[in-house]
Amino acid sequence: MKKITIMSLVMMAMLIIISCSKDDDVTDGNHGNNDGGGGSPIVTVVINEDGTTSNRSTFSVIDEKNFYLDYIKYTIEEGHLIVSGYDQSGFKGVANIVDRITYGGDTYKVLKIGRRAFYDCTSLTSLNISNSIKSIGEMAFHYCPELTSVTFGNSVTSIGESAFFGCSGLTSVTIPNSVTSIGESAFRGCSGLTSVTIPPNMSRIEITTFEGCDGLTSVTIPKNITFIGGGAFGFCSRLTSIVIEATMPPTTLPSMCMYSDLVTIYVPKKSLELYKNTSPWKDEKFFTLKPIEEKER
Repeated sequence: MKKITIMSLVMMAMLIIISCSKDDDVTDGNHGNNDGGGGSPIVTVVINEDGTTSNRSTFSVIDEKNFYLDYIKYTIEEGHLIVSGYDQSGFKGVANIVDRITYGGDTYKVLKIGRRAFYDCTSLTSLNISNSIKSIGEMAFHYCPELTSVTFGNSVTSIGESAFFGCSGLTSVTIPNSVTSIGESAFRGCSGLTSVTIPPNMSRIEITTFEGCDGLTSVTIPKNITFIGGGAFGFCSRLTSIVIEATMPPTTLPSMCMYSDLVTIYVPKKSLELYKNTSPWKDEKFFTLKPIEEKER
């Protein structure tokens, strides 16, 4: 019995060493703040045979493919992990999504926050998304009214439809440069949102993406945007100005700023006449067109 105990300890130590040697800059511990600039450490949590963890996280098994870590549900899927839900009876406060988890002798990378993972989670207050996460699924954080802070990792490329729908506690969102697509209604109804940074690598803003964001007063749309969906900024009652950096008028649907009162849209001076002679820009009744240079004065 004594030999088995010693052998288990040796194997456990070897497991930790191996998992750390696979990736550079791996650290155990709680997930730190991540400003999207890549400064946050990679975090691997090791789940030991006895159910304890390397960073003292709370762990419980659901079945052979699913488990909870700090009341966040992780699911093994095709050699990696996805965040698939949360324990409604135990989770509250901050959700720290880790990069990698060593479980059952294998190390899995956490690649995705799944569809409806935190759907209607009224106890979620803050979210830290690790650098390993590449996509955020549809309705992942749909109606999380107490969510006030979201820190994105620097590998997120897509944010799904209605991902943050109705998160009225959000006041500021900086979408990382890695993001190339945001689904319809992704931030719809985030009435407390006062500022948003749209990444330069995006080419489309889908319909109703920011509809009902009453706190927005101004938005800058980067030059690579070629499509702006109908109602993308609809019902944004305090929105007064939109800066569009694209020299070619993006394709858009009527009523991009529907019922947002009268919005001034600033475009490059050299493209002003082109905008004024291109449908539906020339026909819109919810905004006026002016050169960007005029706004900068």
